Amino acid sequence: MHRQVPSLIDGSNGNVATWMMLGTVSMALERMRAAGWIDHRLEVAAKTPGLAAATQAARAAGIYPLQNWASIARVTNWTRAAESLRRQVQSNLPRFPLGIPDVGGWVDRLRTDGTYPPNWPERMFLADVASLAAVEGIPLCWVPSANVIKALLAVEPHHRREVLLRQRGEVLQDCLRTLAEVLAPELDEFRRAAGDLLAAMWAGHDRPGQAYAMNIVDATLRGTLFSTVPKNGFYRPMIEVVKASRDCTLQDLRHSATLWPLLRMFDQFHPDRGDRVPALANRHATAHTVSRIQYKPVNALIATMVAVSLLREAQHTLDVPEPQQRHGAAEAEELIRS
Repeated sequence: MHRQVPSLIDGSNGNVATWMMLGTVSMALERMRAAGWIDHRLEVAAKTPGLAAATQAARAAGIYPLQNWASIARVTNWTRAAESLRRQVQSNLPRFPLGIPDVGGWVDRLRTDGTYPPNWPERMFLADVASLAAVEGIPLCWVPSANVIKALLAVEPHHRREVLLRQRGEVLQDCLRTLAEVLAPELDEFRRAAGDLLAAMWAGHDRPGQAYAMNIVDATLRGTLFSTVPKNGFYRPMIEVVKASRDCTLQDLRHSATLWPLLRMFDQFHPDRGDRVPALANRHATAHTVSRIQYKPVNALIATMVAVSLLREAQHTLDVPEPQQRHGAAEAEELIRS
């Protein structure tokens, strides 16, 4: 049985960008092998212990799924390995006929094609992603901005919701700009609904906003990302798919992490059985209670973030061109209303 990501990544000293960089390097090394340059690569590695360790880790990172990352992380010191690899590749560029790009360029392309979430800061650790998204239910993919994410990571977990409320205006602007990137005609109905939601949130209507946000989340899941899941008894199989997605490869990390907040948002809640009303944003408690334990400004904000994050992910999964540039808040609002 595969162990799940959160149980393995705690304490890992490899940040996500480094994993992705080394995974891409491994593909370049395989190209060298195919071109007959493998002997030269091995000769260089043998003389450079840091590069040898990085090469070993890179090939592993490109092959194994996430459940193996913790063991791969022990292969080498990531900071030293990445720097050694960067120096070695760049110093040997003239000797390789394959036009290997610089290592920084690899990371830039990972951001450009959406493999590495474009809103993540440079140093993003998997343990932090799991803690914020899967455990606390705070979305991290597509929204919020890197500045907000860094502010969340700078405080203890019990202060993170305070950070969200302090930066509420910036978070809503992030949602507005991200929603403006949802351009696929298939998503038009959901996009307009999310636009109305953001208007309500800007006007301070948090309680009705939370209810509408949860409906948008539910409808988006059923109509897009989980359209193949049977509608009868939808929630249990949907959550099982989300749990299974955590055992994924690098190229699927963004998609999987986008879904992790659903693990908290769809925690079971049965008021008829006497269950306590959950304090974290919860779809079922929003639908079946009017309790102020559940209905509160931070939960409304988190539900809004999840709704926009899922719609942006749905846009990315469709075979349509990606937006070439981000809009300002005013321009984004005009696009949403058009």
